Amino acid sequence: MGELILCSQQLAAMPYYIENVSLNVYSLDELCYYIKNNTCLLDADFMDDELCDWVENEQHLPDIAFECGKIKADRFLENRKYVSSIAEYRKLLQSCETEMPQMVGAVWHNLGTAYARLFLFEQAADCYARAYEKSSDKESLKECLMACRCNHDERAFERRREYFKIEPEEAKKIADELSSCSRSDAICQFETMLDEWDPGDENVWETQLEEWKKQYRKDCMV
Repeated sequence: MGELILCSQQLAAMPYYIENVSLNVYSLDELCYYIKNNTCLLDADFMDDELCDWVENEQHLPDIAFECGKIKADRFLENRKYVSSIAEYRKLLQSCETEMPQMVGAVWHNLGTAYARLFLFEQAADCYARAYEKSSDKESLKECLMACRCNHDERAFERRREYFKIEPEEAKKIADELSSCSRSDAICQFETMLDEWDPGDENVWETQLEEWKKQYRKDCMV
């Protein structure tokens, strides 16, 4: 006899159709069972908008749907598809129905990280500030101040420090930590490489500049 598994979740009026195996699932239990036993069949597109909508609308689980959407956005961020991740995080926040402040804060934090990696530090600082307001995570507050420093905006740094009631000593520690990061081995090696290049060799500088432009355009691709 086969094993009987009792489903604890309600059955959906409309099933979720898993196209690559031609399978309908009617509950979150069935979906989890499929994922557990068919991990090798899952691809990068499995966690798509259609699945998130089904979990929210048919299973009436907005928190789970929000987490699914975050996983999709996080995957874009991890793979340096920053513009796509920004769009997904923004979409999540616009349709936010979850009551989990920590999760919402994590989305704001990761949105800030996506902006920071595109060197959009002002937008990053705003997102990190929103993250801290939601989750009270000190890491978000630190990243907010660091983004202000990276943007060379001392007025914004001081304004954020006062707004969040950060003691000057703590703010100095954060500023010093950023300064320490700017003297890392990797950055020192990079600066040494630049110093060794011939200032008059335009071909070297133009080639490197084109490589940086190419990488930045790639990071900005959807």
